[in-house]
Amino acid sequence: PVDASFESDLFNTFDSFFTHLFGVELAVNLFSNWFWDFVSDGWSVFDLIVVTVSYASMFFDAPGFSHLRLMRAFRVMRLFGRLQSLRQIINSLTS
Repeated sequence: PVDASFESDLFNTFDSFFTHLFGVELAVNLFSNWFWDFVSDGWSVFDLIVVTVSYASMFFDAPGFSHLRLMRAFRVMRLFGRLQSLRQIINSLTS
């Protein structure tokens, strides 16, 4: 969307909302599983990386940093990971 347009503002609002929502979910997951259970699960580590990059891209606008914003597209894979049947398909494709 064009900068300073309604579509751009709406996109940024949704982006911020979902980043914060996934951040809260990650914090709950981290505190409910503690350290070892959290880092031993590949999906949790994947969530941590994606959410960290999403927050970093919201607060920092350094040159070259915009390429890391592409990792935000992987948030869709987080949703697939929540469904057991899709998780099995993704796990079989990545192994």
